[in-house]
Amino acid sequence: MSFDTGEMIMTNNMSKEEMKAFIANVNRMNKDSGCPLEIAMDILGGKWRMRCIGVIAAKDACRFGEIKRELPGITNTMLTNTLRDLEQIGLIRREQFNEIPPHVEYSLTKAGEELFPGIYEWTKWSVKYIDYLKGFQEG
Repeated sequence: MSFDTGEMIMTNNMSKEEMKAFIANVNRMNKDSGCPLEIAMDILGGKWRMRCIGVIAAKDACRFGEIKRELPGITNTMLTNTLRDLEQIGLIRREQFNEIPPHVEYSLTKAGEELFPGIYEWTKWSVKYIDYLKGFQEG
């Protein structure tokens, strides 16, 4: 399976050249690993990406400060970079309001919303596996 620009979500901040480079990287990873799940893990991996997605999903749309309050330990730089990455990947959208005072809100794209059935299943498995491991510690 490979991707082309017609199948990917174009974001406001990603040029066509950047999108082509992203797609080329995804196609290379797919050829290297042969495993689509590994690509998903590369896209969603890291300490903060899934946490940011979860915070944004819980509130429909939220500002930088709201996300930061929900993620103790994240630095402003790391949050900025994580949000930028998620926007470029096409999982969240950044909407700037030119009001007084100006502000920015983040929300999930359709692609970001489509993650939730999988996230739900991963969460169920994780809870079950944690209980399984606790059985070994107690026994």
